[in-house]
Amino acid sequence: AVLLQLLVLARGDFIFNLKFQSYTNPRSFDSNGNNCDPAGFRSCENRFEFCLREAGHSHDDLSHCPYGRFESGEVGGDNIDLSSSDSIGNLPNPLLFVNSGKWMVN
Repeated sequence: AVLLQLLVLARGDFIFNLKFQSYTNPRSFDSNGNNCDPAGFRSCENRFEFCLREAGHSHDDLSHCPYGRFESGEVGGDNIDLSSSDSIGNLPNPLLFVNSGKWMVN
């Protein structure tokens, strides 16, 4: 069987609104799976990177983010309540991805 996938270049506008509620890292692991402090005296210095793009790209590749890329900077420890916060690090909460123009659709 042959699977044919057709990609069409379309014109469209969108706004993607992302509201952060909470973040928990109970085992204090960093993004590489290592413990931030094996002795258990401090929590991780968490930060977030957001990339909006088409499916099919590695989650580690932040070089291709045609619809928006944002970095929060350091936001704090391993249990963060953001439900009533208007920011996450140096980013607004909610975070808006806005696109006007071309994008690929299946």
